[in-house]
Amino acid sequence: MFGHRQYTAVRTDKCKGISWLTRHCEQRGAIARFLADRGIHVWSGHFYALEPIARLGLTETGGLVRVGLCHYATTEEVEYLLEALRTLTR
Repeated sequence: MFGHRQYTAVRTDKCKGISWLTRHCEQRGAIARFLADRGIHVWSGHFYALEPIARLGLTETGGLVRVGLCHYATTEEVEYLLEALRTLTR
């Protein structure tokens, strides 16, 4: 998404999340802070998913940035998130 590699997990019994890698691994924490400064709550790290993160080869580089969207997220909230992500790529 937006020039980044994206990893998604598909489960029909859970809310879906989106995780991605930046071109530069050290930016994950900065991206999480950038979004938090805009009131968007995301996480960076391994999320206790140690085995999947290891299989993706991401343990040493700090894991992923994760956005959790649930059924109660409004269209406006999703658009706000997407606009913030677009800002990161400019």
